Amino acid sequence: MHDAVVHAAGPMASALGSSEQVTQIMRAMEGIASRAGSPTTDSACRLLIVAGNALDALGDNPATLPDRDGIRLVLILAAGVIQARAP
Repeated sequence: MHDAVVHAAGPMASALGSSEQVTQIMRAMEGIASRAGSPTTDSACRLLIVAGNALDALGDNPATLPDRDGIRLVLILAAGVIQARAP
């Protein structure tokens, strides 16, 4: 899962252009990746929410749909992993 989060934070997010929302997505995803070894459920969930909200705020540009959908899928999968690891 770590590699998918890193890819979403890098090449996939970069393909979305440059805006405050893209920066928020990248930082949140990087935060999730850096905490992969021992994330607290609370901080990981907050980062997932930040990334998801920023992704929703990007708008509906058809040219970025594949990357937005890929990032959304990584967020969903990461949420499942975080939930499975929660005590």
